Formats: sequence, C-alpha cells, structure tokens
Amino acid sequence: MISTTLNYKGGFKAAFAKTFKQQLPGTIVLIFLAVFASVFSAASIIVSNVRDAINNKYDITNDSILLVICIIFSFFLAMQMFKEIYSKRACDTFFALPIKRSEYFAAKYLYGAAVNITVMLVAAVIYIVILLSASTKLVTYTIDFWAFLKISIAFLFDMLCVYTLFVFCAVLAGKKIQYFFFAIIALLAPMY
Repeated sequence: MISTTLNYKGGFKAAFAKTFKQQLPGTIVLIFLAVFASVFSAASIIVSNVRDAINNKYDITNDSILLVICIIFSFFLAMQMFKEIYSKRACDTFFALPIKRSEYFAAKYLYGAAVNITVMLVAAVIYIVILLSASTKLVTYTIDFWAFLKISIAFLFDMLCVYTLFVFCAVLAGKKIQYFFFAIIALLAPMY
C-alpha cells in the first residue's frame, strides 16, 4: 500500500497543498497562455483601431480567445485531477486515504476554480494595462468600467459553470473515453 501524506486532521489543507504541487506546471502554462492571449487580443484591437482614425474614442470589449483557452485547460484539468477514478490501483489508494472524500473533492474543485479566477484576473489586468498604455494623440482608449466589469463577471461565471460541468463529467465517468464523450455531449447539448 502506498503511504499517504494526508492525515484526517487538516485533511482539506493537505489535499489542497498536494493538488497545488501536482498541478502547478499546468497552471503556469495556463497563466502564460492567458497572458499571451491577452497581449494578442489587445494588440489586435490596437492595430485594427489605428487603421480607422476617423473616430477618436473606442470602447474596449473582452475577447473570447481566453475563454477557449480556459475551456480546454479546464477539460484536461478535470480529467487529470480526478484520475484516481479511472484506474483500479489508484482508486484503491483513493478510497484508503485517511481523509473525508468530501474534503478531498472540495480541495481539488476549489483549486481548479481558484486557477480559473486567477487566470481571469491576470488576463483582465494585462488587457486593460496594455490598452490604456497604448493611447496616443490620434487614438484614445476609454474603458466603460461598469460594462467591462459586467462582461468580466459574466465571463467568470461562464468559465466556472463550464469547469463545474467538466468536474461533474469527470466524477461521473468511469473511464477517460466516457469522460470525453460526456463532456462533449454536455458542451454541445445547449446548442440544439
């Protein structure tokens, strides 16, 4: 039997720390991709608005590139974090852990939610800073903060709903292929 570092006392904290250590490389890659997407999105708005110098004010709206990156990351994150369910040996270890399953599940779920929130905040800050620092005499970028805040909050809740859906599919499925099909059906079902 594999010895665990989780003990019942302080189980949530230990499970969260273990999840953080396991998922840190993927999180760093996601934040890097989010920064890249924000820079690309802001640069594309700047380039497209410089061509049209008739008006001297432009509104900033959020781009959906970041949403696609977060959805793809959440898809793989949910599958990776709940991989104990897909393997007999790992499943035995999972059920033998000296921690309540609800605490273990909550730690993993909250880690993924925290990553999505962090990525959203980092991307929004970089997006705003780049566009506001790109103001020139010909083009002045203005931000309607209430509209931007509404869009950002809606984006955040959309992302958390999609992440929750992926986690539900990952826990419901018994194999990775089932998880893949459950997630695809759940994403495509609202379109029809």
